[in-house]
Amino acid sequence: MRRIILTVTLLALFLSVGILGCDDNESPCENYTEQEKAKSYEWAVGNFGKGEECSITKHPEHFKISELENGIYNYEPLEDFEGTDTAEITTLTNEEDGINVCKATYRLTFTVSVCGMKTKRELLSKKIYDPCPDYTEEEKAKKYEWAVGEFGARESCKILKQAEYFKISELDENANYTYEPEEDFLGSDTIEIETETSSEDGLTGHVTVYKIEFTITECGLKAKKTIKETQDVKYKEGYIMADFMDGCSQYVIDGKGDEEFHYPPKNLPDEFKTHKLKILVNFTITDETKYCNWGGDVQLVVINRIKKDIE
Repeated sequence: MRRIILTVTLLALFLSVGILGCDDNESPCENYTEQEKAKSYEWAVGNFGKGEECSITKHPEHFKISELENGIYNYEPLEDFEGTDTAEITTLTNEEDGINVCKATYRLTFTVSVCGMKTKRELLSKKIYDPCPDYTEEEKAKKYEWAVGEFGARESCKILKQAEYFKISELDENANYTYEPEEDFLGSDTIEIETETSSEDGLTGHVTVYKIEFTITECGLKAKKTIKETQDVKYKEGYIMADFMDGCSQYVIDGKGDEEFHYPPKNLPDEFKTHKLKILVNFTITDETKYCNWGGDVQLVVINRIKKDIE
């Protein structure tokens, strides 16, 4: 009898302790945050500037919401879904050197239960690389320079057809051409440059038109130069003579061996009256003899070529 009473007492004690122990335990959902209990996840991936990207490369399977907007990723599972879901997000960001790019892929693992949703984020891969390995530093700077040539007194170089989308497109006094596209412009642009060279005697020459095609991308600027056309030219020999009555202040051109023709040059520089001048408007002076005075002598300047378009 005593054994039975002792057994019953011990059983009652164990039951009492067990019940008290259950009451003291935490709720199974106690360690879930309010957002996790709401089964909602938000991740501010980052601020992405020019040339940078952020994209979902693998969507989860059981989502109500899975989207990126302004660098913020949001996920909500399907209603009543319980289990595991995964997503992958890839980012492209510029390195501090302004050249290399970092490509990183992250995996998000969502564990959904009746209590809420737990999330784990891990870095799957990371690679730093140059996105434009075949571009030179000058091309990456979106700048093109071409030393067209050294042109003497009987030669010329000019822009025949100007580019459209340029910040800089010019030939300097040394026949160096420079091109830079408009800021933020991407696409194609074209320019044509004409050069003219002559033989030593100045009576024959060559006119060549170069076409330069520019391709502007995020990486930089590529240029392709081709010869559009070329032709041989011949020049007529003649003279520049001072008007007898005007004391060398006005000039006309006489064709050598031909019927006389007159083209008063425009914008005649003052230096022509006192110094030997290499270039006058559109023709070239190669030799001169000055007998210009009020006694009636005429200044005679021999030239080797007279172009048809002389002004």
